[in-house]
Amino acid sequence: MFSIRDFFHLPQIDAWVDRLGAGQPGLTIIAGLDARPGITFPPQGLLPSGRSAIFSILIEQVLTSSPKTRCHLLALDKQTLRVPRQLRRQVQFFSTEAPFSYAGRVEEALKDRPTMLVIDCLDADSLQPAIRAAQEGLFVLAQFDTVLYGAEVIDQLYPLGMSESQRAVINCILSVQRLQTLCAQCKTEAPLSPDQAARLRSHPLLASPGPLVTDLLSGLLKDDLQVYQEGSCPSCQGTGRRGEAMVFDIFHPNAGPGDHNLPLAAYVGRLAELGYLSLEDFLDFENRHRRRMAYTLLSLESVLAAKSNIYERKQAELEAANRVLTQRTRSLISLRELGQAMVTSDDLQDLANRVCRFALDLCGADRVIVYYSQSIHDAEALASGGWGTDRVPRKVDPSTTMAPAALQLLEKAVEPVAFNFWPPGIPPRNPDVEGAELRAGLLVPLIAQEKRVGFILAHTTRKPAFLQAEISMLHTLAQQAALGIQRARLIENLHNKIASLEAAQKELAQKERMERELELARQVQQSMLPRAFPQAARCRFAARSLPARWVGGDFYDVIPLQAGNIGIAIADVSDKGLPAALLMALTRSLLRAEAPRQSSPQAVVERINQLLIELVGDLSMFVTLFYAVVEPGSRRLTYCRAGHDYPMLLRGGSARLLAGTGTPLGIWGKEEEFKLSEETLFLESGDRLALYSDGLTDVLSEQGEMFDRERLTSLLVEASSLPLSEMCTSVFSSLLAFQGDAEQHDDMTLLLIEMI
Repeated sequence: MFSIRDFFHLPQIDAWVDRLGAGQPGLTIIAGLDARPGITFPPQGLLPSGRSAIFSILIEQVLTSSPKTRCHLLALDKQTLRVPRQLRRQVQFFSTEAPFSYAGRVEEALKDRPTMLVIDCLDADSLQPAIRAAQEGLFVLAQFDTVLYGAEVIDQLYPLGMSESQRAVINCILSVQRLQTLCAQCKTEAPLSPDQAARLRSHPLLASPGPLVTDLLSGLLKDDLQVYQEGSCPSCQGTGRRGEAMVFDIFHPNAGPGDHNLPLAAYVGRLAELGYLSLEDFLDFENRHRRRMAYTLLSLESVLAAKSNIYERKQAELEAANRVLTQRTRSLISLRELGQAMVTSDDLQDLANRVCRFALDLCGADRVIVYYSQSIHDAEALASGGWGTDRVPRKVDPSTTMAPAALQLLEKAVEPVAFNFWPPGIPPRNPDVEGAELRAGLLVPLIAQEKRVGFILAHTTRKPAFLQAEISMLHTLAQQAALGIQRARLIENLHNKIASLEAAQKELAQKERMERELELARQVQQSMLPRAFPQAARCRFAARSLPARWVGGDFYDVIPLQAGNIGIAIADVSDKGLPAALLMALTRSLLRAEAPRQSSPQAVVERINQLLIELVGDLSMFVTLFYAVVEPGSRRLTYCRAGHDYPMLLRGGSARLLAGTGTPLGIWGKEEEFKLSEETLFLESGDRLALYSDGLTDVLSEQGEMFDRERLTSLLVEASSLPLSEMCTSVFSSLLAFQGDAEQHDDMTLLLIEMI
């Protein structure tokens, strides 16, 4: 740890330093001019004082000298003042950034009664709270940005709101400055001149010195005093100055017995006697200090003027760029808002109307129809714009009304394509009758989870073709809309089925109705799990899932990806029942939507976490997820583990846990809080990978004994010689035998992958 003694130090201030380290009640101010980011001070001006370094050193000194000291640190940012690791347990940080304030934070400190209060910046906002804390008996240490020192610092505090009566709370003001020292290579030594001797005898500090000043400056009154002055050499580039010295001013506004002031000039005089500074630095200190201040102010004014001109130019450029981007920003915001509505809204009609409205805006079309269609023989117009509502049939069979070329586009298109035909069910009319000519058309398919759920038909009567940017925007809209429309239709169908069940079973008891609804939900959920695994080179799969209730929060999936790669996933929602099942369905839908878009498991999982935070908000549950991408050709496995149980790699009759760290989904939205690592390993022929939920290790026997991970590891190793499906069955049989008649408390899911 640094101390003040590590700087150009005079032993005469040791007692004061030790006294400050005792942390007496009252306000102690560390004053000085600190550096400004991006501003270089002129050589003739004031140097940055190093005040912040002294401030930090004094904080460390107080905390180290008294380990029982409890310190509250008030600062705008946690990085403003850094406390050594070994002292952090004594310090509690409080941010003063809006909506917090110094006054409010001091009130909290007074209730907690710490022994020390540190304030990063003394100004009009923090001065009165600092005085209040000092009046309540706290040791308050604050820093003040100023070029002045001593009693002049007090004069600067009055305009900030300090009254004369409040001056009594100030224990001490330590002012810090830095001065350029003489060049050691070329400085010269000479006898004291008669003029200098006369000026020394008449100097105010030497005429009536105090005890501390007398001790410091007694050497300047010797008859054989040798003084130093500037020289000139290449080392100092002819300036006579090289290096810097820190000088201090100690001022006690309410001096009592034992309090001795140390003027800044006296400190300079002592350094002049020691040869670090010239005697003229001491004799002409006040005038030189004022000149340094003037140079500094002029330099700062020039820098600020230059920066102001740069700022004005930048502002003009930004305003011009802002006008260009405004329209694009509106479109992107619209897409984002629509994307949120797509996932959260279960009103199909409202969703379709939004899609139609945004489609008209995004691509410059004047006629749009949104269709729900899973077959070429069945199309349902969900919403339309620009067409008369009486002209658009609600349901239509395109195969009976469309030309073969148009039908082929409707059936085969997977990307936006030109569609220079009339919409299905709308008879073509002459432009004279129609009142306009359909000059260009665009077909954009709605595809969700590799299934067609409908299409958008956009037409324009004003331009010969759609621009590529407009087509891209409409394609992006369609990608978001497809998943939302599919989800809304599923929810609408589910609501309709539930309503039908309720109407048909009015005579049944409430319990029977609920069991039927839950059974329906269970079927819907089970249908989301893979019934058959995709064919993959060198990979085999087997799985089983047993929810603890009618519906559960576990799911697994095997997703075909590009280039023959396979995505494998297992997840567990922290709760059980319907809430967990709904969150599971949403998480699976997001995984199915995001997995084909990005090859990195880490990027996919981070995107899913972001969407969960944005779409669901403050969750009362969280989701653990293990997601990996298998490259069958190279047998490379790339994965990330967002808080899920460690998967097991079974190889050669033994098992090991896969590494990796990660935070569960739905808890943290900020990048610095959501942590996730991406790991890679290469599998071998015969390797088996076991992905499981914690329901397998948390199985309880009738005696209340937990199955635990060690037993599960042994069970998996023993069964690893069985065929994959038999291994899965054997594991669950052993778990259920261990459980006996005890209640199943958690969902149980196992997914096995074998490399061949």
